[in-house]
Amino acid sequence: MKKVLIPFVLVLLTIVLSLLVGSCSKKTPLPKDKLDYIGVWVSTTQDTILIRGDGSGDCKVANTSVSGGVVRFEQGNTLIIEQFGIGPKMKIVSQPKQENEKWTMNLDGIIYTKL
Repeated sequence: MKKVLIPFVLVLLTIVLSLLVGSCSKKTPLPKDKLDYIGVWVSTTQDTILIRGDGSGDCKVANTSVSGGVVRFEQGNTLIIEQFGIGPKMKIVSQPKQENEKWTMNLDGIIYTKL
């Protein structure tokens, strides 16, 4: 029984590790039209988002925290920060804009300010 179980466990571990490494390596640099998103953002509700130029990000939004996740934009109006498929999907109500030296954006109806 042990001789059969050991190869099975090794194959299973190899598959799991491949999936983990594969999901971590899908970060791609932000496109030129999304560079204004780079930085630390804090909302009026004290949610925080950090977006890096290499396509990685961290966030603490509502009850979800992601550290070292992948930043993606879907269909031009959705910002996703996820790790292993878990993380918030936020509707982009207004893209980052600068007014009087202050950067703001609106995600899911919540105003974020760049620090």
